[in-house]
Amino acid sequence: MVDGYTSRVAAASALQVEISALVSALHHLRRLGKTDAPLILESDCLAMINAVEDPRKTPWALRPLFDEVNDLLCCFSRLQLGFVPRTANAVADWAAKAQLGGTLSSSWLAFPPPLLLDLLISDVMDAGGNVSIN
Repeated sequence: MVDGYTSRVAAASALQVEISALVSALHHLRRLGKTDAPLILESDCLAMINAVEDPRKTPWALRPLFDEVNDLLCCFSRLQLGFVPRTANAVADWAAKAQLGGTLSSSWLAFPPPLLLDLLISDVMDAGGNVSIN
């Protein structure tokens, strides 16, 4: 999730939603001038990661989106794209479900709901970090 941005996407499959999100994130990062910054983008969609890494695995109907991703990836000198299990992607999963369900407040990033705070703390703890809440 980049800058807490969510949106609805008209799509025929979950894979199309995932690749559309990656296209949006890459465009956003390029607009921010992050093309030379060390970046790690993670997704819980293994089919998308595999198709980006090996174009022969790209579904023909989604090839234009995958081509756009590959064109955009060439703009980034230090970007890594990786797979994470859904259990390690709980915050993004929560935001997507809340957006889809129409329950995502426009101020959710500035005033996160308690469930989101719990997920964030859990992510930090799972990564071996320390949490201090004032």
